[in-house]
Parts: sequence; C-alpha cells; structure tokens
Amino acid sequence: ADVVWTLDENYVATYVSPSITPLTGIAPEDFMAGVWMESMTPEARAVVTKDIESRAMEQGVEEKRYLLEFTHKDGNMVWLESLLRPLVDGQGRFKGILGVSRDVTQRKRAEDELARSEAQYRLLADTMADVIWTMDPNFTFTYASPSVFKMLGYTPEEFLVLSREERYPAYVLPLLEEYAERILDALARDDVESLEQRLELEMLRKDGTALWVEVVWSPMLGLDRELLGFSGVTRDIDARRRAEAALREMNETYRLLSETMIDGIATLDEDLNVNFASPSMERFMGYSAHELMELPFKTLLAPDSFKVLDGLLAGMQLCINDGQWETLPSTVDLQCVRKDGSTVWAELVWSPIFNEAGVFQGVTGVTRDIEARRRAEAALRERDETYRLLSETMLDGIATLDAELNPDYVSPSMARLLGYDLEELRTMWFDTLLTPESFQVLAERLSEVKTCLATGQWDALPSTLELEYVRKDGSTVWTELAWSPIHDENGVFQGVTGVTRDIEARRKTEQALRQSKERFRLLADNARAMVFRMSLPQGTYEYISPAVEHISGYAPQEYYDNPGLTGEILHPDWQGYFASIWEDLRVREHAPPRYECPIIHKDGGVRWLEQFNTLLRDGQGKLVALQGIVLDITQRKEAEAALATSEERYRELAENTRALVYRMALPEGNYEYVSPASEFVIGYTPEELYAKPLIIRDVIHPDWHDYFSREWENLL
Repeated sequence: ADVVWTLDENYVATYVSPSITPLTGIAPEDFMAGVWMESMTPEARAVVTKDIESRAMEQGVEEKRYLLEFTHKDGNMVWLESLLRPLVDGQGRFKGILGVSRDVTQRKRAEDELARSEAQYRLLADTMADVIWTMDPNFTFTYASPSVFKMLGYTPEEFLVLSREERYPAYVLPLLEEYAERILDALARDDVESLEQRLELEMLRKDGTALWVEVVWSPMLGLDRELLGFSGVTRDIDARRRAEAALREMNETYRLLSETMIDGIATLDEDLNVNFASPSMERFMGYSAHELMELPFKTLLAPDSFKVLDGLLAGMQLCINDGQWETLPSTVDLQCVRKDGSTVWAELVWSPIFNEAGVFQGVTGVTRDIEARRRAEAALRERDETYRLLSETMLDGIATLDAELNPDYVSPSMARLLGYDLEELRTMWFDTLLTPESFQVLAERLSEVKTCLATGQWDALPSTLELEYVRKDGSTVWTELAWSPIHDENGVFQGVTGVTRDIEARRKTEQALRQSKERFRLLADNARAMVFRMSLPQGTYEYISPAVEHISGYAPQEYYDNPGLTGEILHPDWQGYFASIWEDLRVREHAPPRYECPIIHKDGGVRWLEQFNTLLRDGQGKLVALQGIVLDITQRKEAEAALATSEERYRELAENTRALVYRMALPEGNYEYVSPASEFVIGYTPEELYAKPLIIRDVIHPDWHDYFSREWENLL
C-alpha cells in the first residue's frame, strides 16, 4: 500500500510505484509529469517549495519526514506521511531523493479529533469550579486542574507535590488508608462496582483552614482490566455542610423548644387539618399528639368556644382565596375540654404560613394557659362591681377631677345630697354649687393643688376642708370634703378624688373615704418565650432567641458579646440571690428548675421574669450546658399586686365607713363579711352576726316583721 518514488538532483520525478494511483487517484505517468505538486494543498505546496528552494536535502540531512495534505482526484482530501532520504554517489555527491509515502488520513483525523477533545476537556477542567484530578495506581496525584487554586489556595504544581499530611486533617488519614485497602481488594476481586464511589471528607487549605469536599472517583482500567490509575472530581461542599449543621442545630433548638416550653404549639396544613401538636399540648390537654390530630375541634372545645373557632376557621378559608388575612383577629380566648373532662381557658395566638413564593402553606398557633389570668380578671370585675354598688348606695358623695382639675365623675349619692339629677349635676361647676365663701376656700385649695403639681409637696396641704353647698331647692348643707391626689404607679399626677359627707345633722367628722381610681388593665401576653442555651462552665451563650430583645430590650448579639449581661441587668435587690444560684451551678452543678426575678429593662423599667431551667450532661454525666425558657410575667405580677391593693382598699373603705357593709351567702343566709360599723348601726358586733346570722330579726321593729319575712322569702 505504501508508494515508493524517486527524484533526481533537480527534483524531477524519475520513478513512482503503481500504488500511487489508488492512494491519490494520479496515474504514475501523470505523477512523473509533475502533477503531484499540483495535487497538494496550498499549505503543503508552500512547505515543499520552501525546502526545494533552500535545497535542504543537500545539507547533509540523513532523512526528513513530511505530513502533507493532498487533494484526491475524486475531490476528497488525503493525508500522506512521507519519509525522504537523500541519494548520493560514491563521492558523496547529491544525486536525488528516495521517498516512501503512506496514507495516514484516518490517523490524522483521529489525532485532530483527539486534539479537539483534549482542548475542550482542558478548557472544561481549567474553567469549572470543581477540581478534576488523576492518580496513578499508588494513589499519587498526577494531575490537578487549575480550579484547585480557587478551592485550596495551591497551584496545580504545588498541590501535586504535597504530602498526605499537608492535604488532609490527621483524623482523615487512617480513614483514607482503610478506604484505599478496600479499593485494592475490590479491584483484585474485579468487583469495584460494589464500592461507594462517592465520599465526603475534609481537606486542608493552604492557609491551614479545613474545607469539606465531595469526591467522586472511578478507576482507569486498561484493555486487560489492569489498573492504570484513578480519575475523579472534587467539589466544594463546605457551605452545604455548614448549612446542614445549622439546620440540624436549628431543628434541635425547635425540637427542644417544642418539647420543653409551657405554651402549646400546633400547626394546620393548607386544608386546615391539624398536622402537628407539641408535647406541651399533650400535657395541657391530656390527649396524645395522635389523639389531638384525630379528634374534631368540637370534642376539644366548650360549645361557645367551638362556635368562635368554627367562625375563625371559616374566615381563614375565605382568606386562602382573597388573601385578606388582616381582617381576622390574631388572638382569641377559647375554653378547652381536657381528656379528664375538666375545662381550662387558653389564649390562642395564630398566624398564616407562606412559602418563599407567597403560597399559603397552613397555620401555626401558640396556645397559652390563661386560667389564672381569667380568675384574676373575674376577681377584679367583681371588686369593680362591688365598688360601683358601694358608690351608688353609700350616703357619702364622691367626685373626681382629672389631671386638668376638671370634673370627670360624680356619684348618685352626691346628686341625692344636693337634690339635682345626676346628668344635671355633671354639667355644673363649683361656683354654682357652693356659697361664695366656700367657693373661695375651694378655689384657694385648687390653686395650692396646682402649685403642688410643680413642686410635688403634697404633704403640706390639709387633706380635709368644710364646704357649704347650695341645694337645688335653695337650702344649704354643710359638708366635709376629704380629698387626695391620684398618682399612677410611676408617681405621675392623674387627678383628685374627693368624698363629701353630710355633717349638717351630725357634727362628728368621720375619717374621709378615699376611693381609688386606679384602673387595672390586663394585657394579653402575646410575647414569645425566650429560649437560650449556655455552655458550661464557660458561661457563654450558644444560642439565644430573638424574643430576648422584647423581654429585656437587648438584642441577642449583645448577649453573645457580653455573657455577663444577664447578671448586670438583674435588679440590685436580687443580685445576691442570682450570685447564690450561679455559685450552686458552678460548684454543685445544681440549678432550681424554676424561679422568678426582676430585671432592669434597657428602657430603664423593671420587668419580672419567670425562668425554667434544664441541665444538660454529656454521655459521661459531665455538665455541659444550661438550657432554659424565660417568660415575661410582669403583667401577671402587676395584676396580682393590683388585686391585693384593690382588696386592701376595699377592706379599708368598708371598715372605716359608718355605713354597714356586708356580704351574705345564699341560700344559707350566713354572713361572709360584716363591716365594723355594724356595732354602730345596730349594736351588734360582726362576731355576733357571724355566730347568729338571724339575730338581725331581733333589731327589726315588730310592726315590720311580716314585711321582712315576705321579702326574705322573695329573695330566696
């Protein structure tokens, strides 16, 4: 198949073998006539012409090899590889050229394709973020793509000469050795497919930091399945691993929060069916999580509360379509029915859940036991009703002035005292109700009150004065006014309250009645519980939830930067108590499961907190962390204090008035409370009435016994 040909010293063809024809389509005689030069491509012809003109073959060259492209007579392109040797005579003089040409068209095309493939592969390897590498059968790197610099900080040349200790953390080395043995064993058994050819491990950057990578590899085998080496791709998964670790930590935090917090958590799916109930819901209701998800709401709620929730769920169903979520209340009070049949009031705070595309995914709700709060509110309403009844039925008149010293309340007894209708009296001022002299006395006192607003020296003012009122019928009546300023819990002036007593008939002054105008307001505690985890014995926070800013005014980062902030914001009166708790924790590894304490909020105010603690230990029983939940119970504390104050004032009012105040249990007819004025009014002490309730009949005039009996029967 090879063509043999000769040229003389003038480069004129003198011989060519017949195989030239199938190779190029040129007949031997045409070749001899010089057609061979014309069949070359311009590039090939330029190379040959240059060498002929330079007479390169005459310069002592032993042989020369050409790779030239020809145009076949049929129009196809043909690549010929030609080996040329000079012909010399006995004196060494150049006489011509002997050449042998071979068709290498298929080889040339394969080489060109390989070159293109290698160029594309190298471009891919040089530009992709992943590192492409090869190893020899001894697990020694033989190639690493340029992206190794971006990933590890080494150039490819630096990376190839690194030792294993420089590439991997110490703990990875024995794992790699074990894995290499498994690879060689699998190759020996021709069972490499059984190996996991994907692994995750840590590598060391040039700056010494560790980086998590994913390695995907495969063996390179020869025609006889002999091991030639390994090739693979290494991908940076450090960010993914950190995200996965953060997700695991967050999931653990949420799990601990869900399992340990007092408030119950439940979620509904997009069809408004319960799909999660926290362990605290189980403790709260007595049902297991599975039961809570299976039972209908009608079983879990009192009838009236079920109607409320049913209406709320219907509203949610509408909002899924129109998106008008703000039209629904975010907080409702519901009376729940526990598994044992008992009931408990709970506050439900809920909010819709949307995915990143804004598509409705369900509802999450937090349920809090408000039974104690409801009882406090009921007690407060009962006390307020008692005060109202007392105000409307007592003989003494009550009036209050606001912070601008304008009238804002007048009791019915004041209207009865002066003969005016209540609405009529509320529109009148003291200049028309008092004699000129008494109005002058009152005006001077109000002027002194205004002075005290600026100086705060209230103690200098007398707390009582006598005033002469003019009744609607023109008659006058002397009264004693016992007054006092009203301040809120922060000492800010709120107004004046006064008690007016008729002293026309009796001149003895009685201790002025003071009626509190302090208003209680119990706010629904919709604040999230604060959750934290503190490393021990270091005392640094591993995690603290965002709710800490609402509770204390300080952001989580401020606690991370200054772990001692917790002790610093503690109320001064509680510093010693806190120090003793910390000492018990540090020395005896003990912490109370629950305690209450006040702190100084960032805004300067005092907040009461309730903290629940859990000590965490490792597998060896060593104390490693303190985990806890902190609730803001300031409102509860204030409500308890307000209720205590209210009861004390009620008792003080009842026990210092000359009017007989009592409370009787029905239908038994036993006295629950009798004020000391009973002895003044009817001659019997409270103790005598407690011992013999029906003694009251003995003080009723005989002519009125029948009337009393009828009224008693009607009452019962």
